Amino acid sequence: MSFKLSSVMRWLHGFGRPAKPSIRFFRIWLAVLFVLLALYYAAPRKQAFTVFASTEYLVVETVSSDSPDWELPQMEVCLRTDTPGQSSTDIAACDNALFEQHVLSDVALRWSGGYRLVLQGFDPSGLVVLVERDPSAEDVVVDGYKVQDQQTDEDAPFGVAVTNGSLLRIPFLSGDRPMIPLRGKVSIGDVPSSRHGLLLREARFEIRQTLGLTRRPVVVAEGTLFPGDRIGFARAKQPLWDRFASLFRPAPSEQAAPSEDITASLFVTDISRLSPAFDLVATTSSEFSSLRLTRIGSQPTIIPVSWTQRVAADTIPVALATLLGLLGTAIALSNA
Repeated sequence: MSFKLSSVMRWLHGFGRPAKPSIRFFRIWLAVLFVLLALYYAAPRKQAFTVFASTEYLVVETVSSDSPDWELPQMEVCLRTDTPGQSSTDIAACDNALFEQHVLSDVALRWSGGYRLVLQGFDPSGLVVLVERDPSAEDVVVDGYKVQDQQTDEDAPFGVAVTNGSLLRIPFLSGDRPMIPLRGKVSIGDVPSSRHGLLLREARFEIRQTLGLTRRPVVVAEGTLFPGDRIGFARAKQPLWDRFASLFRPAPSEQAAPSEDITASLFVTDISRLSPAFDLVATTSSEFSSLRLTRIGSQPTIIPVSWTQRVAADTIPVALATLLGLLGTAIALSNA
């Protein structure tokens, strides 16, 4: 009887009092938290890229949306034509048997979709743009003033549509550093081949992803590239959970077939007259994408971002580790 009474008294004495935390309980929750963090940092996520490069070769496939304006002090327009007119030239940039030349000042133009621009920096005194036009593309008119018109001996207003196979030569005037903005699907540099010797000279990249509770983009990976590399921005596979969530989003009225490449915004600047290469800065918006690298003697590869790089770039794991350390210490002292 006394044994039962003492048991009841011990039970009543402990009733309503919280149980002391144990090391085993702490370890279980620590394992659960570790699994949740591993799933969070290992899951694919949207990312944005920034590339700083010095190159002699650049290819841009233009897009019609948000295309930037070109405003340049001077440009030589070499129109590809089968029947050159009286304004044909014999300068090196424009063969008089193939091109019709116009030298314009105060140039303004805006690219539409369907053009492929090949920027080449083989001459320190200027940048040459080879234009390839899709037959269904809208006309792009180069507006400006024709330098020293023969009839009036003055600069006269002039406009001409860019044809397929034309050359645009942008001279680098003394003391002037042109800014050439572009938007489209980008390929920076080229793999060395027997076609030409125009290469990527040097480049570095940054990859940003949104991490933590603040939802702030941070640099999770960065690196440098070798001369002769070719880089581009490719679309990545949409994860299953995002495809499921897209079912509940309003669908756009007109949705085109997704392209393998994604659109980037860039500008060519800081051009030195001592070197034929030109500098550029290219950026992309945050989406499910990847940085594609092609190196001589190998197939195109994707530059990955590991979960360890995300953990190292985020401040929350450090804060959690500190908090858990203090909590473990408190539990050990309490049990002692």
